[in-house]
Amino acid sequence: MSDIKKLQLLAQNYKLLYVEDNQALRENATKLLKKFFPTIYVAAHGAEGLELFNKYQPHLVLTDIKMPKMDGLELSKKIKHARAETKIIIMSAFDEKDYLYKAIEVGVFRFIKKPVSLPILTDALSQAIIQIDYEQKQKLFQSQIGNIFNYQSSMIVMLHHTQPIIANQALLDYFGVEDIDELHEKYKDIGSGFLEHEGFL
Repeated sequence: MSDIKKLQLLAQNYKLLYVEDNQALRENATKLLKKFFPTIYVAAHGAEGLELFNKYQPHLVLTDIKMPKMDGLELSKKIKHARAETKIIIMSAFDEKDYLYKAIEVGVFRFIKKPVSLPILTDALSQAIIQIDYEQKQKLFQSQIGNIFNYQSSMIVMLHHTQPIIANQALLDYFGVEDIDELHEKYKDIGSGFLEHEGFL
């Protein structure tokens, strides 16, 4: 299966925000992106992009870095603060390490250099969607496991090595904490207090 066909299949249920201040490039790229994504929101600068993001909450953001009113890094920072799971791909004609480091700090998914080739763009978008899909499945799994755990009257905790990753309400109540993060914070090595027994999960 070609990269283009793969992206068309992956992108069917995803919304994209595209932010680019160069009008000619924006118009041409929008035509291309519409071949993959059924829903695209297009902005000419970061401030407009943020407005569209807040209104429509797209899954992915593809943005230029140097723009008037609000640059791509500031836009990315505000988006990640509002919705951390959003995947952001930054495109830049500037190959400066400072931009790359700042993008990593903000939590940008991919940083690609302009001019962007079609294979690099389709790969970045495909990988972003695959990552979103994986994270959504992980959340669903943890939610369902949590529900199963909470139906039990006994205290139950799931550990990764000695770190708790899921605990039912009975255990949280016993230790006097609100959630799994607080449990880990207060009892960092809680797993070492359990006795191992062969044959138990």
